[in-house]
Amino acid sequence: MQLENSNQAEEKVLCFPRALLGSYSSQVIFFDQFIWDRIQCNLFRRPRSLAERDTMYKQLVAYVVIKLGNKYLTYKRTEKGAEERLWT
Repeated sequence: MQLENSNQAEEKVLCFPRALLGSYSSQVIFFDQFIWDRIQCNLFRRPRSLAERDTMYKQLVAYVVIKLGNKYLTYKRTEKGAEERLWT
């Protein structure tokens, strides 16, 4: 079944301006309260097709950390599942 207006059905993703990261824009950040506060105040939804092409914005990709005692649940990304575009 195809929808008449496919733009309405397109998945939307959370984004924020890349400039909010400042000098951190090319680094992996585990957590920084100041940056996180700025990101939360500037989140908005965009169609995935636009978000993945526009380098002025970053997609917010959420991860969960699960801890039991002194052990952490982890997973390993395979080459098949790697999304290189999310790191640029």
